[in-house]
Amino acid sequence: MSPEITEELYSSKNLSEHGLAIEAFSGNCSSYKKYDYATYSTLVANEALIPYAFMNVIAGKKWWNYNWKGLRSVIASINVSSGTDLAENIHLSLQCWDGATKRNYEATVVWELNHWSAYYGWIGIYTGGGVKWLKKVGVDTAYHYIAVIANLETLKYSSVTFDGTTIPLTDPLYIVSHPDWGSDISMWATAEVANVYPTDAYPSWKGTANFTGAAIVTVELLELVNTSLTLSLAKTEVKPGESLGFSGKLSRADGATPGAQTITVDGTSVTTDTSGNYSGSKVTPSDAGTYTWTAKFGGTTLLLPSSTQAGLNVIGAGAYPSWLPLLAPFLLGGILLYISRR
Repeated sequence: MSPEITEELYSSKNLSEHGLAIEAFSGNCSSYKKYDYATYSTLVANEALIPYAFMNVIAGKKWWNYNWKGLRSVIASINVSSGTDLAENIHLSLQCWDGATKRNYEATVVWELNHWSAYYGWIGIYTGGGVKWLKKVGVDTAYHYIAVIANLETLKYSSVTFDGTTIPLTDPLYIVSHPDWGSDISMWATAEVANVYPTDAYPSWKGTANFTGAAIVTVELLELVNTSLTLSLAKTEVKPGESLGFSGKLSRADGATPGAQTITVDGTSVTTDTSGNYSGSKVTPSDAGTYTWTAKFGGTTLLLPSSTQAGLNVIGAGAYPSWLPLLAPFLLGGILLYISRR
């Protein structure tokens, strides 16, 4: 079944429609702000640099009395940039409240930004056992696309996407009980930033993050679509430093066209046409030897990653082709025959 958006609940360039709240962990947590601009919003934790203040600032958009039960897949996505002020981490969360059971089901992605952390630069998800770390993606101040898909039929994660890399998941959603909350059935999405945990040596930290392109959509697809990738080289016997053409195709397991997608061939990026065909060229290695080029598709929110390989033989100056040793017995036989006839 092809993925189709069945309902777009929300789409915005900033967080202007998100309410503001905090989780106060320690100290005086009164200094937090949300600044809304035309194309993005900035969240600030501990703006006044109050010593020993440690907080998580939450910008949330809520849909009251929204019956999320039975939705196969819900995608929460956002573009986020780490601010110039060091943050502990950034969260993107989709939360589904069931007032009948007094349980909140959370699909939460965390990006760890504290460079003293053992998981600095990693993304992970919240589960009943704590944070499950998924992949190291690094840290910079550029914008990055983060998305999480939750299956609300099975109450499990379906996938997490960071830029072009999608990680399939089957972990249960994080469950929190709130006996004091209401009896409604609602859903909301949050973007969050926490300042770095204070210590006696460094008691005052301010954490910032920029958010843009927030969206919440429901999709028809229950499971992600498998893909396959081919790679062909124009030739496999080449000279050092030669420009070598390559081509291939990205295909979807359900037979639908994949649309324009990015493929990397041994580090060189190309874009497919809408049918999945791609081509390009790159320079062969400067040293003689046998090499393997790998074509990779990093996946999308709905398409799973795939990869394939192709080999090439770089023949250096004065070297002989790989097929020449195969002729040696025949050449030697011809020489011996000539000698014997004399």
